[in-house]
Amino acid sequence: ENSFASSVVLAIYEDKNNRPIKMNNQSTKSWTHKFLQLSITRLIVALVLVVGFVQGFQTIMITIGNHIFTHENLTSFWMPLSWIGSSLLTILVYIFYVRLVENRNVSELSVRGAVLELGIGIIVGTVLFILVIAILWSLGYYKLIAVNGLAFLIIPFFHYAYTAVYEEIIFRGIFFRIIENKLGSWIAIIVSGLFFGFAHNATLYTNISIALMGGVLFSVAYICTRR
Repeated sequence: ENSFASSVVLAIYEDKNNRPIKMNNQSTKSWTHKFLQLSITRLIVALVLVVGFVQGFQTIMITIGNHIFTHENLTSFWMPLSWIGSSLLTILVYIFYVRLVENRNVSELSVRGAVLELGIGIIVGTVLFILVIAILWSLGYYKLIAVNGLAFLIIPFFHYAYTAVYEEIIFRGIFFRIIENKLGSWIAIIVSGLFFGFAHNATLYTNISIALMGGVLFSVAYICTRR
């Protein structure tokens, strides 16, 4: 009986020339690979992964914090911890997406030369910030009323550091990069800049200003450094 069963199994897996038939799902893998390499598919998958995981993590952290801490401790301790965790999670999920879907090294997050570029970015950003304040002051729209200590900057620092990481991964790492690969740099600058501006959900003038100042400048910085 065992011999008969073995013969039946072999017959199923052999062709007429007595050569073993290779049973595989190559066509299925090929279709799946082609589908995942579509720009719109990669865009949606990346956004769902990054936004879903990070927003889910923050919701959990806020829920736990509200049950454990007072408002003061929540603001001064728990929320900065949540922002640090969200920043790390944003980077890890993005790396996971790039390795899994795009099957490549995450060169845009390479640390080589990052310190120098970070220093240049801080200097350029500081100069631009000073110029904006100087222009507002010269036009009479800016007045110095009071000065806060450095401790006042600690909590906002963690918040805006997280915001920078999260937004740059989404709008430059995902939106701009994927659109640029498909449609070119100029269209990618316009589309990602508009998304970046209007995602802030402010007034029309403010959204356009953010799109032009932030969206365009940050996209150009990405083009220059590929980070």
